[in-house]
Amino acid sequence: MKPNRFPAQRLEAFLQLNTVATLPELKTALGPAVAVTVFRKLSTLPYRTSYSHRGAYYTLDPLAHYDELGLWSYRDIHFSRQGTLLDTTAALVTQSPAGYFTDELEAVVRVAAKDALRQLLREETAGDPMARRGLWTGLRLEQISSQLRRLGISVCPNPVRRLLDEMDYALRANRKSLSGHQSPERDRQFRYRQVQRQEFTRQGLPIISVDTKKKEMVGPFKNAGQVWSREPIPVNGHDFRSRAQGMAIPRGLYDVLANRGSVLIGTSHDTSDFAVDAIVDWWRREGRRRYGQSSELLILADSGGSNGARCRLWKCALQEKLADRFGLAVTVCHYPTIVRLIGETKTKTGLRINCGLTTEFYPTKIKVSDVQMAELDLVKHPILPNWNYTLLPRINRN
Repeated sequence: MKPNRFPAQRLEAFLQLNTVATLPELKTALGPAVAVTVFRKLSTLPYRTSYSHRGAYYTLDPLAHYDELGLWSYRDIHFSRQGTLLDTTAALVTQSPAGYFTDELEAVVRVAAKDALRQLLREETAGDPMARRGLWTGLRLEQISSQLRRLGISVCPNPVRRLLDEMDYALRANRKSLSGHQSPERDRQFRYRQVQRQEFTRQGLPIISVDTKKKEMVGPFKNAGQVWSREPIPVNGHDFRSRAQGMAIPRGLYDVLANRGSVLIGTSHDTSDFAVDAIVDWWRREGRRRYGQSSELLILADSGGSNGARCRLWKCALQEKLADRFGLAVTVCHYPTIVRLIGETKTKTGLRINCGLTTEFYPTKIKVSDVQMAELDLVKHPILPNWNYTLLPRINRN
């Protein structure tokens, strides 16, 4: 079977009849052709693409009536002897002794400067164009303004900012939203945690969320926020650790049923002993008075750090300092990924938080043996036992 042959004269005749045409229209003129065939035939003709409409229209050079600037418009479609919009603007400015301002250039080429900007950023753009504010570029405003100036478009960084905003680009900062690999049991764990929380709530038993917040250096260091004052508060010019009086380690706790917070600030290390001591401090000062008749406690914690699901010292400290000492059955449900436990707490009436300070030294690198783990009265739940378990109070053996 012989392949179909499409003479270029058919395209030439079609363009002479219609003056301008789009690629789909040219394909229709050739019959069952593909884009490659159209471009192959066009290459044998003196054709020109529009610098407007993102080059979607084609014409023949002999049909164009260029003015003294080398421009020609057919209806609202614009062509140039120079070809693309960037080449056209560069040529216009080169030919003009005084150059052009943005509004003057837009009036000449009849295309907004943002179209030139869009072409300039084509290789520097990332993001999702279908999403709101879904585009960004790695170029700075000064860099964009400088490149446009080299193309003959005189525009300052501030107008560039406005144009980028109109083109749905956004100024963004880094956002901590990547949690790495997610367990296939993640949803199941959240559902089970919700069941536990509902059951404890129904019985009026205490539920707390625990987490370590951002460590802060103690001393005159710059921090976020503002305060009304006549003079700015002087702080150190550099945040050097050597200039700090110490490190403040806030260990946060949120009482779900009472909508109350508690923070114990340590000055040593964020260890499992410190994490449990923060719970003990809360139980002594508030929890025992608020839930005096309760024999159970539910702790919601993430799966890493000093209260991690795999941390042996965390379980030992809960057994010895909390379950055994106060006769509490301590149930722990871990979050499968790192989530904000206390930072997202909101309330219409205001969240009240009690703070405390401990200067106790907490040593690191404490090892827990298999024998010590075997002595724990630890009951793993049948559902996802690595994330859900209960420590029962042991009988006094003395």
